[in-house]
Parts: sequence; C-alpha cells; structure tokens
Amino acid sequence: KASIWDVTKQKRFMAKCMAQDCVQSLEKAGGGCRFMDDNRLCYAYSSAQQWCAEHQSNINCHDGEPDWALPPVGNFKGDQYNTKWVPKNKVPVRNPRDGDDKEYDCTCLKNCTCSKTTCRCVDKETQPVGGADDLKGKRMFKSSSKKGMCGCSCGGVLGQ
Repeated sequence: KASIWDVTKQKRFMAKCMAQDCVQSLEKAGGGCRFMDDNRLCYAYSSAQQWCAEHQSNINCHDGEPDWALPPVGNFKGDQYNTKWVPKNKVPVRNPRDGDDKEYDCTCLKNCTCSKTTCRCVDKETQPVGGADDLKGKRMFKSSSKKGMCGCSCGGVLGQ
C-alpha cells in the first residue's frame, strides 16, 4: 500500500531519524555512525558498525566516510563530539502531490537541541552541518547540558 503520509510528516520523521543518527555519530569508540543500511540510516548497534568495519565489501554495509566514527569503526582522531558525520541530502518525497517538494535536504546542529525559534548548544557559535539552511538565523543560547545531543531539521521541519 502506498504511503499516505503528507510531506510535512515525512520531513518530521526524517528529521527525527537524522537526530538519532547524529547523536549516534557522537558516541564513543566502537559506536558511531559510519555504516548505514539501504536507506542510508545508521546501523544502530555498535556490533553492526564493527561487523561492517571488518566486512566493508559486503553489499549491506554502505560506508558514509571513515571520519564519521572513532576507531575501531572509523578513523576520526579528534574529540568524539565533533566527528565529520553529516545528515542526508536530496531525500526523495514519497508520493508527492501537486505543489509538494520532490526532495529536500537535512541539517543538524551537534551538541544542541532546537525549538521553532531557538537552539541551545554547548557552544553558541556552533554551525549547522548538512545541505539545508533551516537552522540558520535561530537565536542561540549556551547550555552545557546539551553535550551529545542533536537538533535536526529536514526541509524546514524540526524533528520534534
């Protein structure tokens, strides 16, 4: 049966998925978000990430980039809270209606959470990653409690 989710619901759901993947990308060694499934969403278990790191030629192990995760899954050498992971872009809309977007991009702020008008981040100078401008222009506040969290938006819709 074809999906009857409207475009906004699809974007909100994807933004929630991107926030989950973003948080996973900030996890300590052994986890991370380097390897993905056919939908280009991160394998959630560290055991799956590690298995793919050992079997990279397997057709089910879609490699993001080595610097998306810390060793032994990836090769990122910096602070775990600053891996190079980025959210999906050019996400196709399922069953678009006349006037709907055909695809959209996602963006995330690492070590942050966001609402409609504000974002609270460990560093209020944090810049978004990803191909969309959705999170630019929000009022930024410093909040040390947001370490390891992510605020994401897809096609202008927050994942709340």
